[in-house]
Amino acid sequence: TAQSVTGEGAEATSDAIVAGASYETPFKDSFAGGRPSTSPWASLPLGTTNVWQAWADGEEGIKSQDGDGGTIVAVSYIEQKETMHLLSPKIRISNTVNPVLEFYVASTPADDELEIDLLVDGVATHVEDISLSGGISEWRRVTVPLTAYTGNNAVQLSVTVDNIGFNDRVYLDAVTLVDDIETNLAAGAIELPVRVTAGVPSVAKASVINVGRTDVADYKVELYKGDELLATVAGVPVKAGATAVVDLPFTPSSAFGQTFSLHTVVVCAADENNGNNTSKEVSVRSA
Repeated sequence: TAQSVTGEGAEATSDAIVAGASYETPFKDSFAGGRPSTSPWASLPLGTTNVWQAWADGEEGIKSQDGDGGTIVAVSYIEQKETMHLLSPKIRISNTVNPVLEFYVASTPADDELEIDLLVDGVATHVEDISLSGGISEWRRVTVPLTAYTGNNAVQLSVTVDNIGFNDRVYLDAVTLVDDIETNLAAGAIELPVRVTAGVPSVAKASVINVGRTDVADYKVELYKGDELLATVAGVPVKAGATAVVDLPFTPSSAFGQTFSLHTVVVCAADENNGNNTSKEVSVRSA
């Protein structure tokens, strides 16, 4: 509702704008138990009766594709048919090499199509239309290669139905975005003491995430304050899809000051993507 010194104007509904930081790749939301694990998933237009909503498996209807008891569903509660858009959170792809978006779709029979689009840094690109006329009783996998967009910052999945009738249902599940390459280690978060003391040895715990398809054992992790190398440690073996924690001993100097920042770099000769090898900086207080 618009407001001014003369009072309030008429109520109106606007489109949603997804703001804030993007999720990192790999991304996954399977709506387990009928609850999204990421946000926001925007159902547009806002304020309508027919909506996309997270949905827990019940006795009736199509069950979740991955068996975790939840999906996200286009639901029509009234006879009037309305356009329903579903817009995913933003997912960063600027540090990927071969990103691939994948999800599953199922539906009851409906006189409609599922329109699949991408928003690439906010600009819409059409992907494909899937007919719902005969229903999709078995989950259908949809794969969208995104390599052509790696020069951009972030993408969002957008799906639309226009002609869903009363009690029709369109289901989505297991939405993932991965960098589909063999060897791909990523620098994760750094865990540090709340306060360190100059001249007293300390330890930074660095997470190393294996987002590739193969196990990796031959790598090292470096700890930096700005451009100054403080420590180098051989990595521990990490299986595909797993996370390892590497201890990096270092001794703070009084020259670091009362507050300084640290980051880690994962170094692996076989790594096919070096865009995700540097961690975010962490601020440290020194006594």
